[in-house]
Amino acid sequence: MKFGRLERDEINFLLKDRPHLKPLFTNTYNIPERLKEYDPELFVVFNLKNERYEIHSKDGGETTYNATSPYKQLDERTLRYVKRNDIRVHGMKVFDRINESERKAEERKKKDEKNFTVDFAKEFQSAFAKDSWIS
Repeated sequence: MKFGRLERDEINFLLKDRPHLKPLFTNTYNIPERLKEYDPELFVVFNLKNERYEIHSKDGGETTYNATSPYKQLDERTLRYVKRNDIRVHGMKVFDRINESERKAEERKKKDEKNFTVDFAKEFQSAFAKDSWIS
């Protein structure tokens, strides 16, 4: 599904105050068109400030931003990323995945802190023991 002239003009108008966002209407893998087939309101831009691809929506009003692609290239992975994280389709599952990921990260952080403390104690245990025997 290609972008028509009126649609291109509409997207360019939405982005007129943000010259660092360059809309992409096609690429080698037809990702912008395939994303449009998935949802006609979505479009892809390249953000010149952070040099990343972003997904925007025409139905968002002035704030068209939806997501930043985690990939440096615009390819099939971006489509899968958008589909996997679409709140309209997956609802609370997306938030559940985010919360679970944050919980696991917090557990890893606590475990790392505990390991650091234990390692520190083991390393200095013998030095403290020697000091106590000497005095």
